[in-house]
Amino acid sequence: RVSVEDILSQWEYNLQLRCAEALLSFYKRKGEITMDKYFCNPCGYTYDPEKGDPEHGIKPGTAFEDLPDDWCCPICGVTKDMFMRVIQ
Repeated sequence: RVSVEDILSQWEYNLQLRCAEALLSFYKRKGEITMDKYFCNPCGYTYDPEKGDPEHGIKPGTAFEDLPDDWCCPICGVTKDMFMRVIQ
């Protein structure tokens, strides 16, 4: 059985999540939030979140931190832990 409190708690969580996503999207469009690029040490590939990795199902606008755990470099195949954040 599900209690009313559980339903309200889940509803509140979903509402907060939607609001946060909307705010993030708004500030990204305004250019006030930029996402970091990440450099693959072994091969030199740079993951650019503005471009994503569409050939492997990663939409443009996907931050490096939000890539799936099993995502790997599209050039050399190494895992995310071999990437370094590009200091801009």
